[in-house]
Amino acid sequence: PSRHWLALGDELLVAQVAFLIVVAVGPGLIVRSLENLRNVDPGFQTENLLLFEVNPSLAGYSTTQSAQLYRGLQERLAALPGVSSVSYSEVALLSNSLSGMDVHIDSDPPKKNVDVDILRVGLDFLSTMKIPLVAGRDFEQKDFSSTAATHEASSAAKTAAEDAAKKASVPAESLQYPPVVAAPIPVMVNRAFARKYFTNQDAVGEHISVSDHNPEPGGQRPGYSVIGVVGDTRYVSLKNDVAPAMYLPLIGNSANYELRTAMDPAVLIPTVREAIFAAD
Repeated sequence: PSRHWLALGDELLVAQVAFLIVVAVGPGLIVRSLENLRNVDPGFQTENLLLFEVNPSLAGYSTTQSAQLYRGLQERLAALPGVSSVSYSEVALLSNSLSGMDVHIDSDPPKKNVDVDILRVGLDFLSTMKIPLVAGRDFEQKDFSSTAATHEASSAAKTAAEDAAKKASVPAESLQYPPVVAAPIPVMVNRAFARKYFTNQDAVGEHISVSDHNPEPGGQRPGYSVIGVVGDTRYVSLKNDVAPAMYLPLIGNSANYELRTAMDPAVLIPTVREAIFAAD
C-alpha cells in the first residue's frame, strides 16, 4: 500500500511539552498556551512527549494489518536513540477529543446502563505516559490477541444473524440467538470508575456487560473483564473533570503515537519521520 496512512502529510504533531500544545493544521502550526492551567494535575507526565497520528485504513489496511503495523512501528520507534518509551492510543489525551459508550454494570437492574469514557490503547501506554497502575495488571500481548478474536466472533455472529433474518423475512432483532462464544474483552478502569461502580470492593476480576438497551443481532456479547485499576487522568482537556473511564486494547482504527523522549522532542522529528516512512 501507499504511504498515505500518515495523517497530515509531512507534519508531525508535537504535544504536551511543558504545557504547550502544538497542533498541526494543514501546512501550519497553531500554538496554544496552557499557562493558566499550569496548576492542574493532568494525571500523567506532560514533559518530553512527541505525538503524531497514523491512519492505516486510509491505505486499505485491515484490522489485522493495522495491529501488525502498530506493533512493528512501536518497536522500530522504541529503538531510536533518544526515545525512552513508545505507545499509542486511539485518542490523544488533552486533545479535545473523546470516545465513550454505554455499558451495563452487572450488579445494576436490567436496562440501567451508564455512559463511560473509553480509551483504546497499545502496549506500554501506562509506562510511557507515566500513569500509575493502582491494582491488578497492565495489558499484555495476549490481551490484544484475545480482543481481536472476540471482535471477530461478535462480527461473525452479527453477520449470521442478519443472514438468518433475511431468509426468514423478519427483523434481525426479533430472532433469538445464543450468546456469542468468546472471551470477555480485558479492560482497565480508572479510580473514578472503581469508586463509583465498585464501591467497597475490589474492581479487579469484576465483569461489565455491554449495553442491554439496544442489543445487536447475533446474541449477547461477552462484555468486559476488569484486569487492572489505574490512576485518574484528565481526558478531554485540563478544564474537564475526571470521569469514569475504561481502557481497552487498541487493535484497529487510527492511532496517536506517544513517544517519551530523553531530549527536546522537536530534535527527533526528522528521525521519527524517516522511521515512519521506512515502516511501510
